[in-house]
Amino acid sequence: DPKASTVDMVAEEIAVRDRLRAATFRGIVLDYDGTVVTTEGRYDPPRHEIIAELERLLDQGLIFAFATGRGGSAGEQLRGHLSERHHRNVLMGYYNGAYLRPLNVDIRQDPPPRDASIATVLDWLRSRPELFLDGGIEGIKDSGVQATVEIGRIRNPESFVALFGSIFAADGRLRLTRSQHSFDICRIDTCKTKVVRAVAEILGDTSAPILCVGDSGQRLGNDHALLGLPYGVSVRHVSDRADVCWSLFGSTLTGPDALLRILRALRNDRSGQIRLAVDELALDA
Repeated sequence: DPKASTVDMVAEEIAVRDRLRAATFRGIVLDYDGTVVTTEGRYDPPRHEIIAELERLLDQGLIFAFATGRGGSAGEQLRGHLSERHHRNVLMGYYNGAYLRPLNVDIRQDPPPRDASIATVLDWLRSRPELFLDGGIEGIKDSGVQATVEIGRIRNPESFVALFGSIFAADGRLRLTRSQHSFDICRIDTCKTKVVRAVAEILGDTSAPILCVGDSGQRLGNDHALLGLPYGVSVRHVSDRADVCWSLFGSTLTGPDALLRILRALRNDRSGQIRLAVDELALDA
């Protein structure tokens, strides 16, 4: 029955709005590239307005964590601009949550242990130069727990995804996710939701509402699972799940600009709890 499968998007939007409005947040998990910084400017530091909002909310007791596909460069940027007094209280989930460390830890001095399955896929990538433009494999990054390939260096990204799936995904050890600029290959049990669970453990409450913000909520997106949680909000790509991963601003405001609006809308209510001022934000219709 086609009618039985019809989704009432207006009702879903109201439910998402009500859920966000009712929540009191003690923790927040942010994607980094495309969310805290733009994809194009991902090697630049976060805007000072965003740093100011992060510090305001940290001073108010909100627990912050970052779930990023990147390695130590994200931590280096934050350590260089976020006040040092906050470094021990910020959790970094590097390599899509494969490696969790406080911000004050420089993972160049404390790297993750190498994973044999990642070594296997790296050998395969390096043996297939025809997959890359000009046969070059210089765009492959090896963190030991993740292989990262710049999308712009791949000859045919769609064929690459299909080929990877036929060789590696079937055995259940590895998975491939996509950001706006790269493919990340990681262990099947690596996920940004591990960062959310770690924040819940810090709070001592596994049911605590934790606001999650990212930009790649689409299928294969590296925020797909993160933004599929009850309080996941996208600042760019949404998914085909009607009850989660909504954008607060549609296509009119994205990336760090959208994040800044969200951060500014997180405020103490009369009881001293932090809520999102949903009614000041325009959800998609």
